[in-house]
Amino acid sequence: MNLKLENVVLIIATLSSFFTVFLSSALTIAVPSIASEFSMNNILQNWVTMVFFFVIAIFTVPVGQISGKYGLKKSMVVATILYIIGAVVAIFSMSSEIFFISRIIQGIGGAFLSVASMALVVSAFKPQERGKAIGITVTGVYLATSLSPVIGGFLNHTVGWRSIFVFTIPFLVLILVLLITKVNKEWNSLKDTSIDWKGSAVYSIGIVLFIYGFTILNETLGVILTVLGLITLAIFVAIELKVKYPVFDVKLFKNSEFASANFAAVCAYLASFSLITIVNYHLQYIRGFDSQLAGIFLLAAPLIQVIVAPYAGKLSDKVNPQKLSALGIGIAAVAIGLLAMLVLFILLSYLLFNPARKLIQKRKEFIASQLEEAAKAEKDAKELETQYRAKLDKVEAEAEEMLSDARKKALDKEKEIVAKASDEAQTIKARAEHEVELEKNKVRDEMKQEIVQVASAMAGKFVAASMDEDKQAQLIDETLKEMGDETWQN
Repeated sequence: MNLKLENVVLIIATLSSFFTVFLSSALTIAVPSIASEFSMNNILQNWVTMVFFFVIAIFTVPVGQISGKYGLKKSMVVATILYIIGAVVAIFSMSSEIFFISRIIQGIGGAFLSVASMALVVSAFKPQERGKAIGITVTGVYLATSLSPVIGGFLNHTVGWRSIFVFTIPFLVLILVLLITKVNKEWNSLKDTSIDWKGSAVYSIGIVLFIYGFTILNETLGVILTVLGLITLAIFVAIELKVKYPVFDVKLFKNSEFASANFAAVCAYLASFSLITIVNYHLQYIRGFDSQLAGIFLLAAPLIQVIVAPYAGKLSDKVNPQKLSALGIGIAAVAIGLLAMLVLFILLSYLLFNPARKLIQKRKEFIASQLEEAAKAEKDAKELETQYRAKLDKVEAEAEEMLSDARKKALDKEKEIVAKASDEAQTIKARAEHEVELEKNKVRDEMKQEIVQVASAMAGKFVAASMDEDKQAQLIDETLKEMGDETWQN
């Protein structure tokens, strides 16, 4: 597809504007996650986004002169490469120090992108088309402001904060490819001028002292650095008034249109980014929202800016830009007035209603504590009753077990006694039978003896004369044999 140079430039400038703002706004949503991973304190985590703008503030002024001298295309190529390098370093950063280095690299690239992209649009488009083109380019800024909280919140919530940097790389590569392959023209309007390195150095020192000092203004060192920064910036102004090719032409501020336009731009950006930062912190740290939900809440204002910016740019080609700016300032003033009323209402509510709310809250807490104590006492009583019932059931079970054992032992003892009595009875019976048998044998023997004696006497009388002693003994033996030889002694 063959695109006109102007269209290619517009695509590059819009994408550059978008992703220059995207990372800063998206990372604002991801600050709690980044701070948690790297164990940053409250002061250090503010620098997650601030260091990027800090570096941009340092390099923006000298970048304009550098880009004009060496070429806008070359500056854009270098800036895009730096931005990609910074994104890669951030993805693989394992400490807060490395992460901040990545943001410094991206800040340098962002300074070149923001300055060179807008200059590229102004150089590529005709004066009668510049307003529309600038409006579309600025739309990229506000589109990033509106979408970055949503996209960044989603990526941070689902994948992690490193995915935000991963998301930007393909688009940055696209910008780089378009610059190398489709932009065949170079713009270097300051080719024959010398770079004001002295002024650039003094400006960088002054802006560093001022911005850093302002961040710690609650400390004595902060006050000192802020004052030194202002003095250094004043020296910078004095230097620029004497230099033939100043890095920052201070005399431009003599033009009321230029001065008012820059002042309005500063106020607009300050209000936008301050609102995003403060509201985001409130939603995530105070209200406990996750990054995805906080991003959705921050969508409203920049979405309106996305819709209005192209039309404002188009109108600036037909209507006096000052009138449009005045209209915008008027609308902003109304919004600020409404916001001030809201803040006043909140303040009055805090001063007048909060004491009553606190008293009611304390009463509620007291009643709640009493109810809680009563519920706890009832619960303890039920638990105690349950414990006593369990103990009682256990005692009854143990008593039943003891009675069962006693019954079993009694039965066993009864059986033992009965068995022992039966054995003793058998023994007594056997002994008695034996004794009876002995008595019977004794009586039998006695009777035998008596019979023998009787028989002997009778035999002696009848056959005494005819029977000798041997015959008599034989007769006795035969008699005894017939009677048997068992006696009681046996």
